[in-house]
Amino acid sequence: MRKVRRKTTEPSARTYLLQAQKEGLELSWNHWETMLPQDGFGLLGLTCQECLQGPCRINPFRPEETAAICGYTRDDLVFNGLLRRVSQTSQLAEIAQLLLENCLQYISGGKADGKILQDKADYWQVEGGAQSLTGWMSKAWELTAPLAEPGQKSGKDRLEILLNTAAHSLTLLKFNSDLLEILQGTPGLGKRRIGLGNLAGNSVNICLDGVSPVLWSMATELAGEMEQEAVSAGLSDGYNLLLVGDFSLYQDFNIVCNQGAVEFALLSGLVDLFLVGWGSISRGRNLAGSLQTVWAECPARLSKEELRELFRQAAKTARQRKNKGLVTDNYGQIVNIGYSFTSGLLQAAADEGTVKGLCIIAGGSNIKVTADEMAVKLLKTLAAQNILCLSYGNAAVTLGHYGCLASAEPKGGSLELSEIISLDYAANPVAYCLGGETAAATTVELVKDSALKVLAVFPEMTSNADLQAALAFAQTGAKVLTGVKVPVDGSELICCELGQVLEYYAPEEIAEKALQYFTDES
Repeated sequence: MRKVRRKTTEPSARTYLLQAQKEGLELSWNHWETMLPQDGFGLLGLTCQECLQGPCRINPFRPEETAAICGYTRDDLVFNGLLRRVSQTSQLAEIAQLLLENCLQYISGGKADGKILQDKADYWQVEGGAQSLTGWMSKAWELTAPLAEPGQKSGKDRLEILLNTAAHSLTLLKFNSDLLEILQGTPGLGKRRIGLGNLAGNSVNICLDGVSPVLWSMATELAGEMEQEAVSAGLSDGYNLLLVGDFSLYQDFNIVCNQGAVEFALLSGLVDLFLVGWGSISRGRNLAGSLQTVWAECPARLSKEELRELFRQAAKTARQRKNKGLVTDNYGQIVNIGYSFTSGLLQAAADEGTVKGLCIIAGGSNIKVTADEMAVKLLKTLAAQNILCLSYGNAAVTLGHYGCLASAEPKGGSLELSEIISLDYAANPVAYCLGGETAAATTVELVKDSALKVLAVFPEMTSNADLQAALAFAQTGAKVLTGVKVPVDGSELICCELGQVLEYYAPEEIAEKALQYFTDES
């Protein structure tokens, strides 16, 4: 356990780590350490599973091995592997179809807010106008169709393919976000509480990790419908819905932890149901099988009755749970989310001269680095130099847990120039939270038009969605840094091209390199 403790900066981690050791439970850190060294061919990007003749791998130390069975070269293997990662939009496409189905009912029934509907139709150039159901369907088909892969083979062309594919994924994410706004209205600034203290002994605690906004709404409805059922079973506070590593601007969900602390939440003994979105990566899967927690991976089209049955299983688990569980961290940090920024505001801040640059802090919680450490250090380093920091999703949850999210309450949810330039960032290092993971799309749009020097940093890049967002930021011209190596070193060509837009540094160097970028006059 001595090794494991160095993997996280979480203050309450020691209690949970010792609890796991006492009960003989293996955590993700244990799994990672016992499987070292990881697959060297995979780390270099030199494995191929394109067909059943393989899987092939090319040994980088054998010059005579130039291609796989089918003829793919090492450049092909690395490129194809990256392209698969950034083009995985099937889940986004499924969610888009679900949201669109609901939107079409709203539009045909005259329930949608006219101004929001018109604004979104104008933005997406919907044929036939805002009320055209056919136009909206055509736009959805256009956006959810995969990009055709061009045939160019040069490194520069391949980099362009990667950037365009990643940007396309973020465009689809923006479409989903806009459909959600048509359904539920324009969100404003909201308050949320982050911390394991959100797990309640008298509730059925349900954690949602990477599930779609469609399921968020369904879960909210069911929690209301089934509240009396839970109360009658002795759980006086009903159902308690919590998010993991994300925020919702539409539901008042509090957040139990970031993605890196999932196992601590499970070890508390108070998580009754853990719902994971289809295709999402969650660190608690192995541990949940050793505990009482009900674990379920949910497709986007999970029916309400299927979810109701999972809720009933969770209530049964909650009734059988011993006492109040092990929660040593009853502290919950109150944060504001949903700040609204515009290119005009950033231009004014640049003209004023008191804000020296813009940094986007994003990404997941990667087991390979010391959890949370670099994101907090990065923020404090840049804030001391009056660099404006924005964040969203899991990275914002991380910062919020350590008291590093802004608490200013602007008028109408939008910050004014005076509020930005009057903050003493050095004395009060904070980042502004723009929202959940879906805010990646609007943040990329904001960066496109920014007059400030922009840097996007992914200290703990973890998922394909993180890589998609990183490359989408890179396509805007922003510099992008990561503390987790992308598997490209097996191809000198791809490594060289990708290195022009996505720079890797050892995690302990990230803050220094970010500051150097902003202070370099060139």
